[in-house]
Amino acid sequence: MKSSTPIWLVILAIAGLLLPACSSGRAEPTATPQPTAATPAETRSIGVGGVSSEVIVMPAQHANLAFESGGRVVAVNVSVGDWVKQGDILAQVDDTAQQAALAKAQAGVTQAKAGIAQAEADVASAQAGVAQAEANLTKVLAGPTAAEIAQLEANLAAAQARLNEMINSPTDEDLQQAQAAVDIAQAQLDELLAGPRAEDIAAASARALQAQAAVKAAQSAYDRVRYGDPKDAQFAGLELEKATLAYQIAQAEFDKLNNGATPQQITVAKARLSQAKAALATVLAGASPEQIAQAQAGVTQAEEALKQAKAGATDEDIAIAKAAVEQAQSLLKSAQANLTVRQAAVAQADAALSAAQSQLNATRLIAPFDGQVGTIDINVGDTVAPVQPVLSLGDTTRWQVQTNDLNELDIVAVKIGAKATVQADALPGETFTGKVRAISPAAKTVAGDKIFTVWIDIVDGDTSQLRWGMTALADIETE
Repeated sequence: MKSSTPIWLVILAIAGLLLPACSSGRAEPTATPQPTAATPAETRSIGVGGVSSEVIVMPAQHANLAFESGGRVVAVNVSVGDWVKQGDILAQVDDTAQQAALAKAQAGVTQAKAGIAQAEADVASAQAGVAQAEANLTKVLAGPTAAEIAQLEANLAAAQARLNEMINSPTDEDLQQAQAAVDIAQAQLDELLAGPRAEDIAAASARALQAQAAVKAAQSAYDRVRYGDPKDAQFAGLELEKATLAYQIAQAEFDKLNNGATPQQITVAKARLSQAKAALATVLAGASPEQIAQAQAGVTQAEEALKQAKAGATDEDIAIAKAAVEQAQSLLKSAQANLTVRQAAVAQADAALSAAQSQLNATRLIAPFDGQVGTIDINVGDTVAPVQPVLSLGDTTRWQVQTNDLNELDIVAVKIGAKATVQADALPGETFTGKVRAISPAAKTVAGDKIFTVWIDIVDGDTSQLRWGMTALADIETE
């Protein structure tokens, strides 16, 4: 579309005579007659230092949206002209099947994760088993420590002492202790049965009367000062409390002596005497053959344990300990393998959940950016196919124009960042300033001609009246 030589005017006039008319064009101020029609490859307007092109007005960002999943439309949430935010659900097709699949996938994830928890617990238990088996093998190979030998020797000595005690029983000390317990229990019972002595009752009565007199004296002292100095009243009150408590104790002792022993006290004393006599009889009888045999077995067991410890581990002991380690390690490998299987099941369940969520998302038409709804080509109840464009969305806060007729001869003069003047057909007298943002790297063939597209951002001018799809003329400055 660019030419800077007068010969272009001649060529244009000849082309106008030879080519049939196919579209209307915009004429530039010139004395040379314009052709009545031009193919996309024809130059529409030209001047020294620039090219002109028919352009289409469109939002700087725009898209024709389609559902990823086909189906019956159940909701259209917007109207033409509505402003929406990125992520808003603009429309939706029936998602009954997808919702069911999502719920099933979520249940699968829950079940798989529960299996992971149990598998991890099994691995931890198996690891503890390996550690214990390895520690036991180490101990078997190392043999007993000096402290363990000393403990076994002490156990043997204690077992021998118990045996000797049973064989030599009863000792004089055992007999004396058992007989003393019988004598004490008999004396306590006799004392209860005989009742209190008269002199004890008299003494207890005297102590009770003396305590009662002390209470009366303390009460009189308190009465004298109770309304006087608070400190004196407090001290007198404490003395009265102590005197009262002492009287209560003295009176209780007197009542106990005066009333004699209760049937319950006598019963308890008799039971103690019976127990003491039974213990004396056991001491007199000495250890039974069964008890001596049991003590002898304890000595034998302690001797054998000490002997084995000093001899160290046998080949059989070592083999058993090693086998225990191998078995524990095998259990650990099995538990780890099961954990791997469970982890794979979780990964598979997560993948199934992601797929189900994606399928559910595919039933929703979601705004990919903030913008204004341009067209809506669906209604509730319609059946749509996947990737069928149903709604257009554009960011009409920023505008651009797109050329549709620049040929290969003209495009070489257009550069990124070049200034352009845009005039919309519907807004005579309004001029907008633009800037070349992008140039298509590849041509498309239109009516046999190679056509390149240029995108020009509107950077200045009152764009409030621009509308998506308006036609305009852009004059692009060239060097």
